[in-house]
Amino acid sequence: MTIYNKLIRDNIPDIIKSDNKQYEIKQQSFTEYKNSLKDKLLEEVYEVLEAKKKEDLVNEIADVNEVLSAIIKAYDLDEEEIKKVQKEKAEEKGKFDKRIQLVSVTNNSIVEKESNKHIDFIHNLEDYLQKNVREKASHLDEDSDLLKQVFFALAKDNPLWLSLKLPREWGGLEINKTGCFMAKMMMAKYSGALAFLQAQHQTAVGMLGGCDNEIIKQKYLQDIAKGLSFCGVAFSHLRRVENPPLRAMVDGEGYRLTGNIFWITGFNIFKDFIVGAVLEDGRELYAIAPFANINKDGGKITINKPMKLGAMASTNTVSATMEKWYIHPDNIIKINPPQTIIKDSEKQVLNNSAFALGCAEGSLDLIKENAQKLQLDSVFFNYEKLSIELDNLKENILTEIVTPSKTPQQQLNLRVKAIDLAFRCAQGAIITSKGSANLQNNTAQRLYKEALVYSVSGQTIPILEKSFELVTRK
Repeated sequence: MTIYNKLIRDNIPDIIKSDNKQYEIKQQSFTEYKNSLKDKLLEEVYEVLEAKKKEDLVNEIADVNEVLSAIIKAYDLDEEEIKKVQKEKAEEKGKFDKRIQLVSVTNNSIVEKESNKHIDFIHNLEDYLQKNVREKASHLDEDSDLLKQVFFALAKDNPLWLSLKLPREWGGLEINKTGCFMAKMMMAKYSGALAFLQAQHQTAVGMLGGCDNEIIKQKYLQDIAKGLSFCGVAFSHLRRVENPPLRAMVDGEGYRLTGNIFWITGFNIFKDFIVGAVLEDGRELYAIAPFANINKDGGKITINKPMKLGAMASTNTVSATMEKWYIHPDNIIKINPPQTIIKDSEKQVLNNSAFALGCAEGSLDLIKENAQKLQLDSVFFNYEKLSIELDNLKENILTEIVTPSKTPQQQLNLRVKAIDLAFRCAQGAIITSKGSANLQNNTAQRLYKEALVYSVSGQTIPILEKSFELVTRK
């Protein structure tokens, strides 16, 4: 017995009976019927895409026309009105006779806010990544020595690529929000490990460059601008409001830090890291500390072994403990009000969507390559659908980042859509790669694992809840 559960032509039951077969049918409600007609139209369109011969194409188009006629009747539409609208659209927008393909559209309101220097910067970065990173991407996820080598080579070739937020007065580019987002997205497109590593450094550079402590700026920013010094970050644990894992106690003019740090990326790559701790009154202390096992001034930093991550293990992500580690006033970056990190996460909910979008774009590149090998119209068709969805989502997110106008809930929805799209595109890359996708170093395998990482990077409870809702959708 074969289960169909789909709308069929009126005479099909008689045809089945004449073939000496049994069948089970039911009459749909009118609402079910109208919805089924739309599903049927999509089914017949796919048949058109699969048709190779002229006679097959004629038959499938006839089926499409039959379904369209049924839709017109079911929805009580006026055929003459449809023809009139068709004619008006042809006069206004043209037909399809000239075989014009739209490659891309850029929002001028965004472009106007970017200098030519920034645009050239992004293009140059992509050229570099294509030539020096793309073919190594799968190995970069697993080999920490190779990742360190590529990271340092990137800094040597152009330190600005790792100092996007550095103020111009310190030799940086001080790139705008759009440029930062595009650069982060591009890094993720070519290598998740490199993207994740450089994002930690970029965050640290932004905090150091924006602080009021001139001693810290003098000590670190010049070397950062030259690509000679790199810095990580460790303050996601501050989101744990109840029973903070790392506390800061006043000690003279400075502070003593005691407790646990759950995540620090870049051990043996970054020399220092920015650490966050909670003061007795709930305020958040941010300071710079050496990224090393060290005993000094009655305090101690212990770095644990790199974690065995499912993806991006090469980033040398570790946990650590601090025992009465002394923070001198010269090493204090800032002290924020209680729960600032949570409020900032809500305000900047779209920033990390660059990772997911970059992963989606990398997956689409692979799907396109696979489509050209498979030569299946349905694969090309769905590739185009996903590409359009990505372009529209990217444009919406970029516009919102530059000129915010949406509610926090609407922004959250955009972030979750980016996470979902990354997973779907990565899954599409796996499916179209066929059996080879199961090879450990296959690009599709890497992209899918990276999509997993981006679904939990910078995750807050609202993001968790909203993204998990998509898992249960029908």
